[in-house]
Amino acid sequence: MSSLVGAEFLKLRTTRTAYGFLAATVLLTLGTQAATFATTDLSTKEDVEQALAGAGVAAALLLVLGIVATTGEHRHGTITSSLLASPDRRRLVAAKLIAYLVTGALLGVAAVAVTIAAGVPWLSARDAPLELLDAGDYLGLVAEGIAAAALSGAIGVGIGAIVRNQVAAVVGALIYLFILEPLVGLLSSRVAAFTIGGTQSALTGTPMDDALGPLAAGLVLAAWALALSAVGAEVEERRDVV
Repeated sequence: MSSLVGAEFLKLRTTRTAYGFLAATVLLTLGTQAATFATTDLSTKEDVEQALAGAGVAAALLLVLGIVATTGEHRHGTITSSLLASPDRRRLVAAKLIAYLVTGALLGVAAVAVTIAAGVPWLSARDAPLELLDAGDYLGLVAEGIAAAALSGAIGVGIGAIVRNQVAAVVGALIYLFILEPLVGLLSSRVAAFTIGGTQSALTGTPMDDALGPLAAGLVLAAWALALSAVGAEVEERRDVV
């Protein structure tokens, strides 16, 4: 298994996709947070925490990265050489799951670090009540952001294993997250709290009505990652390589 995980990291290091997503994560996080810092009235501890929780963009991008990495094996035909090295497709999916959990965590660190590094001096200049946050609050923001990004990468792997067409998988995931889930929220905020987007938002500073607490949200998001990856591994095992 370690050699398969190492191969996934080698693919990440030797392709431009991962570096492009890193750049996009940093730039979009800065842009999103700059808009928040400039336009939002920050008067309570919750306002400041939400402003400094900068992993929302990273979580969305990591989900797409996981999809792109997994479906890319079929799109570019590299799945054949991967299967020659390890015919057990469940192990291949598990290796990707581990690799993109770690990659997601690293990009989550980048997103949160950029947000805090840019946000603290900016909010201080705006006389936001930063003194309401202590070290534990900052550690919580970092931990929740890393968890959201890491688990989102794993969810992307699962989706990509289930739907091997890259365009269909990416577009379908985005439609689900940004159109279907909000519709669910209109019908029942309690149900929406258990969706992928609902648990992501609970961890990234933009909780909806009836949102789960951070620990519960992390556990539900992990359950989504494990369930989708398990289904994806089974689908891959039964699928013909074309």
